[in-house]
Amino acid sequence: MHTQRAHAEQVIAAGCHYLLVVKRNQKKLRKQLRHLPWRQIPLLARTIGAGHSRREVRV
Repeated sequence: MHTQRAHAEQVIAAGCHYLLVVKRNQKKLRKQLRHLPWRQIPLLARTIGAGHSRREVRV
């Protein structure tokens, strides 16, 4: 619902931080994201937890 260009532009204009969910049907965006230098970004935090009968790792 919120992975829309107009919504992202509004959030950026307000100076906010956000995360966008990118689904598999957004092929062009997923391709662009795959080519970003992810390994160069330092890992600042990692949490491990459990909820709803599954293990969650957040980095």
